[in-house]
Amino acid sequence: VPALQDIAVDLNTTSQWVQLTITIYMLSFGASQLFFGTLSDMYGRRNTLIAGLVIYVATNAGCALAPNIAALNIFRAIQAMGSGAGMVIVYAIARDVFQQDDRTRVLGILGGLRPIVIAASPVFGGSVTAFLGWRYIFWIIGGLSLLLLIAVVFLLPETKDSSTVHITTVRDYVDTVKLLVKKRVFVGLVLISGAVYAGVFIMFNEFSFVMENRYGFSEFSTGLLCGGIVFGLMIGSVVSIGFVKCMDPITVVCIGIAQIFLCGCLLVLPVILFSSSYPDLTGMSLWWSLVPLFLYVCADGLMLPHLISTALEPFKECAGTASAIAGFWRFFSAAVIALIVSASSPLHLPVLHLGTAAMGIVAGVIYLGTLLGADSSEFTKNHRKKLDDVSSNRSNVTETRPLIDINETKKYGIDIHQRGNITVEPDSE
Repeated sequence: VPALQDIAVDLNTTSQWVQLTITIYMLSFGASQLFFGTLSDMYGRRNTLIAGLVIYVATNAGCALAPNIAALNIFRAIQAMGSGAGMVIVYAIARDVFQQDDRTRVLGILGGLRPIVIAASPVFGGSVTAFLGWRYIFWIIGGLSLLLLIAVVFLLPETKDSSTVHITTVRDYVDTVKLLVKKRVFVGLVLISGAVYAGVFIMFNEFSFVMENRYGFSEFSTGLLCGGIVFGLMIGSVVSIGFVKCMDPITVVCIGIAQIFLCGCLLVLPVILFSSSYPDLTGMSLWWSLVPLFLYVCADGLMLPHLISTALEPFKECAGTASAIAGFWRFFSAAVIALIVSASSPLHLPVLHLGTAAMGIVAGVIYLGTLLGADSSEFTKNHRKKLDDVSSNRSNVTETRPLIDINETKKYGIDIHQRGNITVEPDSE
């Protein structure tokens, strides 16, 4: 994000064309999940992930050497395809190995770690851009990705369940998709995810231009501010872990939606208060942007582990395809919406506030139309069963159990020596 302005200058293009680089990346990232998720059901999680990482490593070099904005956009589109494999397969692996509550915890932990990387990325990008130039961002990321590829080749076992559906024809794929979209709760969770992330994406699309052009921050300072906001994802993810035992996952999603709606109101308020000087909004403080945006991403971090874990719960036999559809809609729809919103106006500050707020309202409407009053028992049965088991055994707590059943994990090639309370889901029910 902090490098966008420098890329525009270096490649002699406009801010809109540079913003398109992010949009193209997200479109390709979302679309690639559709076929990578299904490929992982067909050929295994490990092989599909390796193929995606090879693409990602190679295209980083292409981005670093891009002579113009067209070449950069092409390489970014291909790069996103490789990156999409990682996202969808991680969720599928989590569904393969862990039961619902444990899966939510794991996704919450990953969600807590992800913001550290995301928060560090603007700081890293701003620093590298300021001292070395934006092209070195891709060289460094390419090198780190190569190390990750080597680690996956030597350390990651295959986790695909033997009962996974065998998709060999287009009809098989269509039948699987029909099975998924017939579930009202699944559709609602996926649509909410897309609307919420569209708001986040609009924020990233506009943030650097607002901070640098309106408030005069440098690339490095913009990176620090952006990193601070994204840190809210970590806070939300950590809080979500605490809700696993005490709250239904659909209720957690409801809480997140309510918080996002409140953030939308806070984003609209300064536009109304300073409307006399629209579109400049003269006199509006920086904090009118930072506080609600921070709370917005906190809510996204709170909801996402519960949302994804719950959406995948009934689909053990087609976890890759279910994860693919959820990931595709989250990223593809967000990119399309952000592209339309950003193209509708060159006024970065009003778009930042009103565009992000609108997505929060849309997410609330989707919740009311799809999840409110719906029967979600099929999606939360393991969560509720575990709560019942805990309640019935509360009087007898002398038995200690391992964090992960060593005998179960051996079939995945994982050597576990630690102890605690997470269990691994067997291959068959």
